[in-house]
Amino acid sequence: MPDSSPYSRVDAQPVNPYEEPDKAAIYNLDTREKVTVQFNPTQITSKFKAHYSKQKVPGASHEPLQYDYSTNEEWSFELVFVVNTPDDVDALRYKVAFLQSLMVRWKGKARPPRTLFVVGDEIAVVCAITDLEKSRRRFNRKLQTTYQVCKLTLEEDRDVPLWGDDLMKTFDVRGSVGGK
Repeated sequence: MPDSSPYSRVDAQPVNPYEEPDKAAIYNLDTREKVTVQFNPTQITSKFKAHYSKQKVPGASHEPLQYDYSTNEEWSFELVFVVNTPDDVDALRYKVAFLQSLMVRWKGKARPPRTLFVVGDEIAVVCAITDLEKSRRRFNRKLQTTYQVCKLTLEEDRDVPLWGDDLMKTFDVRGSVGGK
């Protein structure tokens, strides 16, 4: 399928150790632009919490819990960008600027653009980038960054309820990729 659509999907194929792996991608859903990562994250950490209220029952030996709500799931990971040629300097700058542009409002918009984060058929989630930490680690003779690590935190941006029985059907895969 065309690479330009954030909803495109490549069906699962047997892994060939001699082929280049699929790359994770981050999309701006307003403009349909995407950045494909240079190197897939080596680790992705997710966090999901449920909140309960403790019920006060006079004379009881315990405080029964009443479910209140669950948080939006958060994903944290690092992206590494390496410059191999002088032309790659601008590509690195573009990719980092693209990530940061997804965190602020654009002219004429009420909020930052919605973002789609896709990692193979494991994760496909509409989200917002809530935290971006940039670390420039190597420089060329012109003091241009040649190695940069971006630590990102994404938070799920749901507009429909999340139900436990739906999670069991899709194995926690969100969005248009994977699931049953």
